[in-house]
Amino acid sequence: MKKVASADLQPGMIVAEAIHSLSGKQILFPKGGTLTDKTIQNIKNWDIAYVRIESDTESEPDIIEEKGEEVSELPPVLIKKAMDFDHTLQDSIAQVEELLNEIRNNKKIDIIPYHKIASAIFEHLTYPTEAVNRLLFSLAPHNSLAYHSVMVAALSGMLAQWMNFSSKDIKEIIFAGLLHDVGKTQLPLELLMDKNPAAADSEKIQAHVLLTFRLLKDIKALSPTILTAIVQHHEYMDGSGYPRQLASENIHVFARVIGVVNHLSNIIAESESINPFTLLQEIKLKMFTKLDPTVCDVFSRRINDYLLSSSVLLEDGRKAKVAFLPNVTPTYPILQVEDEFIDMIKDKEVKIVGLIM
Repeated sequence: MKKVASADLQPGMIVAEAIHSLSGKQILFPKGGTLTDKTIQNIKNWDIAYVRIESDTESEPDIIEEKGEEVSELPPVLIKKAMDFDHTLQDSIAQVEELLNEIRNNKKIDIIPYHKIASAIFEHLTYPTEAVNRLLFSLAPHNSLAYHSVMVAALSGMLAQWMNFSSKDIKEIIFAGLLHDVGKTQLPLELLMDKNPAAADSEKIQAHVLLTFRLLKDIKALSPTILTAIVQHHEYMDGSGYPRQLASENIHVFARVIGVVNHLSNIIAESESINPFTLLQEIKLKMFTKLDPTVCDVFSRRINDYLLSSSVLLEDGRKAKVAFLPNVTPTYPILQVEDEFIDMIKDKEVKIVGLIM
């Protein structure tokens, strides 16, 4: 059995595990079915990132038509995968913390553990809904470099899935995300902890890109594409970034993906709590200046879909459902509390304090 990205599926492949909807509540295509052109297109339309495929496809079982069999509860396999993903994230953060300390002390990188961590993250991004839940809404905000590195790697990989990148490209983006800030290990900790650095200190912090390149440039296991993505992740679409003030299409698409996620991760790190509606608003504000509009559009649409019909807790203790998210002002959704609808644009007294998982 092997894991194949939806973009790489071919007619004749045999499905090794039933394909579930993103919510996990519906079987979209059964185990043992043979993929056709129509089925593959449906899988892409369903926004399924990966499919488990039988490795040996020499036998040709009868083609099984797509079914919409309802199941009464989240399948145990999805519950287990969600728990495994949690463990993978926490283990990855702990391992990266140790690796960063070694780099800080020895000024060199053992790339093999990073490769294993990247592979583990890749394997657990099969179900994007669970990934969104844990990466954006369930983990407590944290400003450690290890947490930031793992979050950027996993979210960048998930975003690359949504953009239908190949498995190879997704793996490289995750790898680049893990390594994008290793140069910060060569900077004083007090400099990194300062949330409002002076101009001179800001220039020192920007030097982490060059420091990262120096640590990585002689490692043969890293492709030129990965190095390019790392070096360019602070370049902005309007040319105001660093280190080379590149603009628009001169910035590698991998760097543009990582750049969006890096920006969001920094916002989360500076917040006392994670507000997904504020994240959507931030994306809207920056998508036509500093950040790639195509990447931002994919991210915002998918998070919008995730939040629609989600449950939220209001400041006054009431629970509400998100009934509608305005495209221009996602910070102010329309909520439903029992039979009452609340337009937060008009009713400024209503405040959301968090999501109910």
